Amino acid sequence: KFNGGYLQVSMKAPSGDGAWPGLWLMPGKGAGNSGDNFEIDMQEGGYTGAGPANQAFSAHLHTPNGTFNKVIDTGVDLTASYHTYAIDWVPGKSITWYLDGKQMAQVTSAQMPIPSQPMELIMDNQVANSNTSGWHSVLGSSTPSTMQMQVDGIQLYQKSGSGNTVTGAN
Repeated sequence: KFNGGYLQVSMKAPSGDGAWPGLWLMPGKGAGNSGDNFEIDMQEGGYTGAGPANQAFSAHLHTPNGTFNKVIDTGVDLTASYHTYAIDWVPGKSITWYLDGKQMAQVTSAQMPIPSQPMELIMDNQVANSNTSGWHSVLGSSTPSTMQMQVDGIQLYQKSGSGNTVTGAN
């Protein structure tokens, strides 16, 4: 668990209809008294509506008071090579999303609550079914039998003296 900082993950997203790679953060067990009511999505692949699904960058912040949602057509095939996804999270103040060093989105406490409790990084690759057909690519006859989400590296940077900490064995 960690509380704030600049987190970056180098990932080659899987390709194929229904591929749903996710880099996201949630409060974990014992991560404060707010329960699991915040979620920061650094990237969720496979979204449609803003260009080809393999080019979609999506930033989300789910809060008790609503959701910040931004899906951007990057113009780049995110499944063809490694890309660096990052957030700069200032607890209680702001979250800024980056793709390969370029700012993609930002939300501040003036717009909605920003989490200030420790969060855990989750990296997963799911497969979307027909329930998501209005906003995500879905599993179909063209879906490959295997889809690999490849992670090359993870870095977390925190300002000295910020009071932010990293806990846990990993």
